[in-house]
Amino acid sequence: MRDLWRTREKDSTMSKRKTGSRNHQRHLQNQKSPLGVWIGAGVMLILIVVAIGWTTATNSTHGTPLKQHPNENDLATLQAAESGSLGRPILVWFHADSCHVCQMLKREGTINALEQQYNGRVDFSMVNIEKPESRTAARTYRVSATPTFVLFDRQGSVVSQFAGWPGTAAVAGVLDQLADQQ
Repeated sequence: MRDLWRTREKDSTMSKRKTGSRNHQRHLQNQKSPLGVWIGAGVMLILIVVAIGWTTATNSTHGTPLKQHPNENDLATLQAAESGSLGRPILVWFHADSCHVCQMLKREGTINALEQQYNGRVDFSMVNIEKPESRTAARTYRVSATPTFVLFDRQGSVVSQFAGWPGTAAVAGVLDQLADQQ
């Protein structure tokens, strides 16, 4: 009987020792080595750079290329609108590359569609407020948010100014009124 008892004692101490060594091995496996931390940080940095590069290359948040307007920063048309020398109403769109609504309008081609609809009756101009040469115009018209739209009549007077996108129907209604004025 004593031998049986001693065998059980030995077995229990052996299992404790084995368990202890297993726990120690697990602890060592769970510890991050400095090299592993650096590799993980490097991989994350690469992923972030690739994501930023992709967003910058497409200039949108959805990965689709934007429809480009022929002149993204048309200060000459803005000056003509101010002087009234074109003889037509002009919609000036103050936008920014960092503006999500502006990017959506470009991507969907909303402004381009309005420009085609009012071809010859209303002129359109885009001014990028992030360009250094456009900052004076942005201050002149007190652009504090993008998109901001400024509507000039035939004589060069500002008849309407609004920030945000009210919708195609609302803008078309204002453009119809301006285009029909003599």
